[in-house]
Amino acid sequence: MTMKTYHGSCHCGDCRFTAAFDLDKGTGKCNCTICVKQRMWHVILKEGDFALLSDPGLLSEYTWIARGQSAPRFHYFFCKRCGNGIYAWGDLGRGKFYGIHVLTLDDLDPDELAAAPLKYEDGLHDRWDRIPDDIRLL
Repeated sequence: MTMKTYHGSCHCGDCRFTAAFDLDKGTGKCNCTICVKQRMWHVILKEGDFALLSDPGLLSEYTWIARGQSAPRFHYFFCKRCGNGIYAWGDLGRGKFYGIHVLTLDDLDPDELAAAPLKYEDGLHDRWDRIPDDIRLL
């Protein structure tokens, strides 16, 4: 497969976006506290591969500052009306990236998603290149 542009939205449809990525490169699940609580199943995009199509004023932003950090590492965006998480952006020292919840993509084929590679990340311990010890609930 190659790069493909997908269209996504929140539950009520107020917030819409596009995301371009190669599904064959896989998706991910992380064990950090926010990803676990949201049951996040994500794909990571470069800055130019995400486009918000709706008014940014329709979104609420939650910024998280990790213990020991002086600035937020991640910015999470949710629809003000339905509360559905849409995307996040962050920078872990390698440049800005976007994280899209793949289940908010309206035109992603479920069979293709189920067949795509899945990577687990130990974000809880900032070991992004490692598989968490326990992935049962991810």
